Parts: sequence; structure tokens; C-alpha cells
Amino acid sequence: MGMKSTALKPVATERVETRYRRIVTPVPVPESIPIIERLRAVEPVSMSGMPPTLWQEAEGFAVRDPYGNQWIDFTSGILVANSGHSHPRVLDAIHQITLILLGKGLSSSVPVSAVIGPRWLMDLPVPGEMSTTHGGNPLCARASLANLEVIEEERLVEASARTGARVHSVHGRGLFITVHLNQPETGEPDIALADAVAEEAVRRGVMLFTTGRGCLKIAPPLSIELEAALEAVGVLRECVLALKDRRS
Repeated sequence: MGMKSTALKPVATERVETRYRRIVTPVPVPESIPIIERLRAVEPVSMSGMPPTLWQEAEGFAVRDPYGNQWIDFTSGILVANSGHSHPRVLDAIHQITLILLGKGLSSSVPVSAVIGPRWLMDLPVPGEMSTTHGGNPLCARASLANLEVIEEERLVEASARTGARVHSVHGRGLFITVHLNQPETGEPDIALADAVAEEAVRRGVMLFTTGRGCLKIAPPLSIELEAALEAVGVLRECVLALKDRRS
């Protein structure tokens, strides 16, 4: 089962201003909608389930857009930033690659590959059922090696165990967990509530993906600070309570 496409209708938010979070606009930001629509026009429909935000920059476990908003990233530990976004060691490793001979020049810069097909075929997977990845070239390999070195030398696995020990879930440990929400009447996964919680969390400054499976998938960068992790978990609790009461 896949997740639904996220709506591109701005929702008013209450202003958030903490050490780790800042929300000062509706979500999605009205000015960002034409850009997101252009992206959706050229991407497979599978990618339309992501939060309707534009990432301009990211550092450590913080993600920022061009409109003054900042989120605690609760997503990238499972994707591309185990040691944190823009870690100096990883950036330095990338900058050391100055000359690469490639068989493809698709991007005119960083080597990438592409799959091109008719829309009827590329759009068969619904949101959440197909992902993308980059790898297999010297630049990405060098960055990956530096990332692993950072995780080992800064003992981020041990750090994540200390931080994650404050969070408990039936499924998962540490900083890689899922929180499953069920319908009390039937015991079936409460897909609507889980996805609503993820969407509300984004509006409150915690970056989460909807899953379409009745669960919250939590996987921040391993470098996340304990205070930030606890703040984000508190936000999720507030979202669950507010939406549960609203639905009852």
C-alpha cells in the first residue's frame, strides 16, 4: 500500500520559534506551490507523497526553506544523512574530487544516471512504492566513505543509542523506530490519523513523511542532539492528542 499525494493547499500555522524549530508561514508556502507543481509535472507520481516543502539548505539535523522556516529533520537517517547534513568531513571529501572521467555527462557536473519512459509506465508505482538513489561513481563513493568515517570516529552509533534510549516503540530501537497507530474499534491500522499527524508535524516544525501504512517513521540523522529529539517527540505527542480529540 502506498501513501497519498500530499495536498498543495496552504494551511495556516501558529508561529513556532524555538532553538531548533521556526515556522513563520502557512504550509505549504503559497509562493512555493508553482515550483512544487513544476517538479511534480516532470517527476513520477510516486514522488508526490513527500512533504510539500522546498529544502534550501540543511545542517546537522536542521532543514531550512527559502521562506524563513526551519524543521527538526526526523527523516534523513534512513535516507542520505546518517552523520548529519553538510558535515565538514563529508563536504571536504567531496571538494577533494577535482577530476573525474565519465561515460555520461547528463548533469554537466555531478555524474548521474536517468530512467526515461512513458508516463503510463513511470506512474504505475503510487507514492511511497518507488525510491531513488545515487551511487557507483567516485564522487559519491568518496562522500560515502567520509560519512562512514565520521560515524565511526565521532561514535555516532553510541550517541544515537543514548539519545534513542529515551524513546520507546514496539517496533525499532534507538533512532530508527516506527510508531504504529491503530483504530480502537477495529484494531486496524489508523492510516488517516498517522498521515494526519505527520502532516501536522511538518506544520509545527518537525519534518516527517506520510507512509500510508498507519505508522510514523522516525529516523533522524544520528547526530541529532538529545534536547532536539525530545522536543520533536513532544511535538508528535501534541499532534496525536490534538488530532485524536478532533476525530473523537
